[in-house]
Amino acid sequence: MKKRFALALAAVALGLTLFAQLAPPPNPTPWVSLGWTASPSQAVNNYTIYVGTAPGVYNSKVAVGNVTSGTISNLARGFTYYFNVTASDTNGLESVFSNEVLWTAAGIPPAPTQTTLTGGHH
Repeated sequence: MKKRFALALAAVALGLTLFAQLAPPPNPTPWVSLGWTASPSQAVNNYTIYVGTAPGVYNSKVAVGNVTSGTISNLARGFTYYFNVTASDTNGLESVFSNEVLWTAAGIPPAPTQTTLTGGHH
């Protein structure tokens, strides 16, 4: 288990924000773009986005490098996702989690109905 460090990387310092929510057509697969406030620590060299389908429980993580945003794609429609971010330093120590944000991917819209019109002869 990695040691967590607070070293100016408290949850408030990272301030996770949901930027975008759904990929526009023709790509019907939901994606989320997340952004956060950079840590003031010069030792930080990576941020990791954690993703889960229950509060505080993360099934996967994505290391995004030393940037303050990242995109999570290929999300399933109809599910609520929970996101969190940590910062890591050059020694491999990882910060505490940022604030958690959640987002629900819209379900698949219903199929259009077809109406057949019949008319009289003229």
